[in-house]
Amino acid sequence: RCCNDQLPAAIAKTLCARGVTHTRRESLAQTSAGRVQLSCASCLSTTVSTVDAVILALPFPALPRADLSRVVLLGAGGAGAACADAVLRLGAGQLVIVDQDERRAASLAESLNRRFEGAPARAIGDLPAAMAHASGLIHATPTGTANHPGLPFSAGLLRPSMWISEVVYVPLETPLLKAARAAGCATMDGGCMNVGQAAGAFGLFTGQQADAARMEAHFRSMT
Repeated sequence: RCCNDQLPAAIAKTLCARGVTHTRRESLAQTSAGRVQLSCASCLSTTVSTVDAVILALPFPALPRADLSRVVLLGAGGAGAACADAVLRLGAGQLVIVDQDERRAASLAESLNRRFEGAPARAIGDLPAAMAHASGLIHATPTGTANHPGLPFSAGLLRPSMWISEVVYVPLETPLLKAARAAGCATMDGGCMNVGQAAGAFGLFTGQQADAARMEAHFRSMT
């Protein structure tokens, strides 16, 4: 289905039960009530389930004591935008967005500030400056995958007091996670987002609650 198609009635009913509305005009937007709008089933797995992965789908938080006072988001693309929405909904005090495309980072910050009180998001172009006072980092770029190997930044920017959340899940153990653990950081690998997306999408499409713990065990048995 394309974004001009209406959602099937069964899926629309499930979305409404979860507080999600849908329209024909936009594939993803935020209403004044803070609800996500989407227009078709093809948008479902790439937006809503990503946003809800940590918040709704997993049976327990991977970083239960994460300090959300000042979070840095590296990467303002699709995955980064979803993570930004999620971490602000979780209560992040400040969100500093860094992307090699500074205009994209600024656009995301402006969009978030229209939806969240207190204008918690801002974009800057200096990653070392952003990291200097960060309580945690969400990495949402392709760096660390087979096609983009290596670290997204110098390991010297990592501090033991920080937590690191990785979006990349192939490979599950990325260079960033290895460096973060070596630096003493608490970490969450990309498998959490992967399983969260699957469990969230299952619930949205079927109206049934997925066994996220079983799904995660199966996923990790294959990696």
